[in-house]
Amino acid sequence: MNFKINILLFFTLFWFVLSPKEANASSAFVQCDTCGSNSAYSNVANYEGGKLIPDVNGSAEVFVSNGFGTIKKFRVAKIAGEPGLPTMQTVTEIAPTAAEQTIIEDLYALNEAIRQLLLGDSKDIPADLAGSAWDIAGSTSTANAVEDHWMYNINIFDLIGGAFGVMGTLADKIVNANYVFEMRFSDGSSATYKLTGLKENGFFDLELVLAVDEQGNTIPLNKSQALAVGEYLIQQEAQYEAMNRAMVRFSLATSGESFGAIGGGTISCRFECPDSASTCTLVCKAK
Repeated sequence: MNFKINILLFFTLFWFVLSPKEANASSAFVQCDTCGSNSAYSNVANYEGGKLIPDVNGSAEVFVSNGFGTIKKFRVAKIAGEPGLPTMQTVTEIAPTAAEQTIIEDLYALNEAIRQLLLGDSKDIPADLAGSAWDIAGSTSTANAVEDHWMYNINIFDLIGGAFGVMGTLADKIVNANYVFEMRFSDGSSATYKLTGLKENGFFDLELVLAVDEQGNTIPLNKSQALAVGEYLIQQEAQYEAMNRAMVRFSLATSGESFGAIGGGTISCRFECPDSASTCTLVCKAK
């Protein structure tokens, strides 16, 4: 309970402080997970900075981060063109001030602490809670239990709260600042979540974006994904049962045979669709 209240109070205060600034924001902190080249950073700064400048002959400062690595600072300006010519927008990389550099180094330290925590065993999910990523695909209650376990059993969210606070001291507006986590299961499968915000009850909102089995094959999260996968290779009975529960949850038919009746070992499962997707049945055979 204290965890939830502390996080809620932090974000309530955080957004109370930031909201008046965002209405007339002249600076932004943007996370760009795909940024690598200088041009990529510059393009993001140019786009986000342009949205901050309502009139010509104005400017904005934009910090662009690729998550755990580089943070670059840019100045974006709109300049009135000659009569009959459109407004020009320029973007220039500039050096952070000494005070900003200190803040950036604090953010680097927080992100490194988060990264080290994510590399540890704290992201392993107990087998008695969920033995496979297939379990969270097949059961909403199990998926919720996994998320609750993770949020209550590691202190990463205190670090993330600190990171958001540091971002808020650098800029008036924070754009796309999210964190991605991988949860590991005892059968070797994993699930990737993205922290997207804060729920009304004070908990962080986690979005499940990807699940893969121990061989790196995609585990579907909805009906369309399930039908798009050509073949499922299953080696464990528990996985097989969880896969069938997932298909039922997606309103897809299965052959209903037991793992042992198919032959055990490695089995191959494919959808057979005689007429259309509405008639598809998942059929499994010994590999």
